[in-house]
Amino acid sequence: MSKRAWGILLLIVLLVVAAVWWVTQNSTAAVVRLSSREQPACTNINTAQEGWTIEDKTVYRPCAGCTVQCRNSGTRQAAWYQTCEDGSQAIIAYADCVEQPPLPSNTAPYCRTDGSGEIGWFMGSRLIKNADCANCNVECRNAGTPQEGWYDACDGELLTQADCG
Repeated sequence: MSKRAWGILLLIVLLVVAAVWWVTQNSTAAVVRLSSREQPACTNINTAQEGWTIEDKTVYRPCAGCTVQCRNSGTRQAAWYQTCEDGSQAIIAYADCVEQPPLPSNTAPYCRTDGSGEIGWFMGSRLIKNADCANCNVECRNAGTPQEGWYDACDGELLTQADCG
């Protein structure tokens, strides 16, 4: 085999290794056991950091257009699962979760300070976006489209997809 052929082969191997590393870092589930009963929240929608956040860790990406639910509550197999609009399902993380009733889809996020003094947008008790939102409002935008949801009126970013219109 010529030096040129070896060089091309080495380049292909390096590209494959880089691609595998990127996929494992950006799109696979890190299925772990968590101690918290906190429900994962889809955060940083439409950014490179989009993902399910629980216990201050992003454990699965992407999450826009997906819902989360606890399955097998009270068993060793209890876990948070995601179900997406395309019908796909995946485990987000094993956890001692408890099934929680979903918030109505027209429930708007609200701005508040959590116990640590951090300001952000919340849905129920879940922080969905860290933001200095004290002087901002939420707006329902894009009614009747796949992009329908609650948006931060200050920066225009999607906070959460919802049938809010």
